[in-house]
Amino acid sequence: MEPNIHPDYARILNRIGSLYVERVQLLKAEEYYLKALEIRLKKFGPLHLRVAQTYKHLFTLYNLQEKLEQSRECGNKALEVLRYIHGEQSMEVSYVYERLGDQCNGAGLRDEAKQYLIKARDIRIALLGEEHKDTQAVITLINGLNAPPPPPPPPPVCIAVEDLYSQANVDITSEMKGQRGRNELLDAIKNFAKMKEQLASAENKAQKVKKAGNMEEKKGWWKQNYKAGFDAANVVQKKITASMLKEGRSDIRSKSSAKPSIVPTTSSRGAPIPPPPPRK
Repeated sequence: MEPNIHPDYARILNRIGSLYVERVQLLKAEEYYLKALEIRLKKFGPLHLRVAQTYKHLFTLYNLQEKLEQSRECGNKALEVLRYIHGEQSMEVSYVYERLGDQCNGAGLRDEAKQYLIKARDIRIALLGEEHKDTQAVITLINGLNAPPPPPPPPPVCIAVEDLYSQANVDITSEMKGQRGRNELLDAIKNFAKMKEQLASAENKAQKVKKAGNMEEKKGWWKQNYKAGFDAANVVQKKITASMLKEGRSDIRSKSSAKPSIVPTTSSRGAPIPPPPPRK
């Protein structure tokens, strides 16, 4: 490796490796991670935070590739660097302990997994308290290790054809069950499935016809009532007009037949009353 390579070149290689992990191209990711690790070891030495970062990336990568030995080795190297920089009582160290414990648990190494998880729990209790959610998450993992392993799955059994088709929501009538022979039963089930499809299509068609009839009926009802409403309005309008004319004629007759009022010309004492002033 060239001695004049800038450390940021390793950061770019590290990022490219992470992109290959996201695209599930794990071999290419491993190539770039190893190049970045080589540069960082030469530039910073073995006990540097960026070296620990690359070790953690390799730990995850080898775990995805199911290379458990190499993955644990990178995890322990990252743990060594983090303990040197942050000390034992740090959250960074606790996270690595938790991941190592989870990995050992997945590999069936329950005793080693318990040791790692207990260390992670003790650090979090000292830093966060026992009631913190991160502490409780590790305690839940430890309790899961203490629980007995689940029983093995039952051996596979032969399932009858009737049960398989019943699980697939296909009804089998008693006549079909009474038929002899596997092929005959399969043919009967297929025919029955076709009958169900035909029946379903016929029901859908009938529903569409009924819906169309309801729509036509609604249109006729609205049309009929719409016309009836106009007829009723015309009748009411005619009745109102006739009644108004009748009332108007009666008012005119009553006014014409009314007698003119007699205006007194003298007062009670006999004095003449002057006529009203003319209107201007």
